Amino acid sequence: MALIVLNGTSLELEAIQEDPARYVTELERAKRIDGFATCLCSPNRPKLVVRACGTSFILAGWPNTGAEHDKDGCTFFKDERRPTPGSGSPQDPFIEGPDGLNAKLDVSLTVRTAGPVSAGGSASGSHPGTQRRSAGLLAFLEYLWESSNLHKWYGDRYRSWGTCFSRLSTHIDGGTVNSQPMSQTVHVMEPFSEDRKSAIDEQFEAFLDRVKRDGQNSRRGFLLCEIKEFKPSKFGFQLLIRQSNRARIFVSNQLFEKLQSSFAPAWSSIGDTDRRNVALLVLERNASGTLNLVDAAAMLLNRTYLPCDSSYEVDLANRLVAESRRFTKPLRHVESEAVHPDFVLTDVRPNIVIEVYGMSGNERYDARKVEKRRHYVQAGIPCIEWEPQTTPLRDLKLPPPHARAN
Repeated sequence: MALIVLNGTSLELEAIQEDPARYVTELERAKRIDGFATCLCSPNRPKLVVRACGTSFILAGWPNTGAEHDKDGCTFFKDERRPTPGSGSPQDPFIEGPDGLNAKLDVSLTVRTAGPVSAGGSASGSHPGTQRRSAGLLAFLEYLWESSNLHKWYGDRYRSWGTCFSRLSTHIDGGTVNSQPMSQTVHVMEPFSEDRKSAIDEQFEAFLDRVKRDGQNSRRGFLLCEIKEFKPSKFGFQLLIRQSNRARIFVSNQLFEKLQSSFAPAWSSIGDTDRRNVALLVLERNASGTLNLVDAAAMLLNRTYLPCDSSYEVDLANRLVAESRRFTKPLRHVESEAVHPDFVLTDVRPNIVIEVYGMSGNERYDARKVEKRRHYVQAGIPCIEWEPQTTPLRDLKLPPPHARAN
């Protein structure tokens, strides 16, 4: 359990990240009087930034102190001796800088609705003579999740959308996407709170007001939220989000079918109480002012908001959480690695890879399984395999925490 100090008082980091609105007074006072908070995860007692977020406050890592935090138990740990994944060169779509994340996506934020279309220029952060790569929506969503350490489980007692909101808001603040301020372009839905309902609605409406038609241009926005349900509408569907009922977002039949096919695991979790989803929605207005979905990316999550690729992975992640294990779910985004393990158990030495093989019998899938096995053997990486079709989850043997892997 990580503790921090605000105004001389020790508080649980988990509690503050889960419900920052509850600690507004303490956070505001720490920002105004001390100018920082202190993390007690290690003897270094690294500082934390207390950052204003709308009418609330959130905690962020102090610049250049990520390596001073406990790497096995603190969400603010960051190995600053190596580049952040996906940000190793000026040509990468995600570049971490002193002011925050600089992202280049293959989605236009402003679209011409009339008049000639300009050729456009290079995105911020590109260098003369180079062509900076762009990333898709799913890569951006996965990158935000990973950079916020939401793909890791530290043996926490709980995690809800409140923690996701706190960590994602921290990473978005100060960044840019396609040369536009990320805080003005990407809106992370704050979890519902009766005490903060007016403030939450006001901030959400301010974001929706920025999604508009302005002269000959249509200005888009990104909404990061959970999908609650889809309701049939006259020309397709109406999308309802979990955190607010103030947005009427319409989806065409064609786009709905495309997204349902592309993100089938996440789509299957909609309405399921034991699984979650997170979606990055691209919104714009039509000529009559109706809010339309242009594109989206979605991820399947387990009940504590850990990314998963299948219902089998959800079951395994839920078991690991219930047993207070520490583990990581590697995400792909734009990296090129030999293999991408399903999970990595981090509370044993050395760490153990867990592979979930849920599609045995598929020729390409089985060939890839052989490649993975060969890679782990050659690299000397211990691996546990689970084949749900032949072995019930309760019978899957895992080494106890802090054991030495064979």
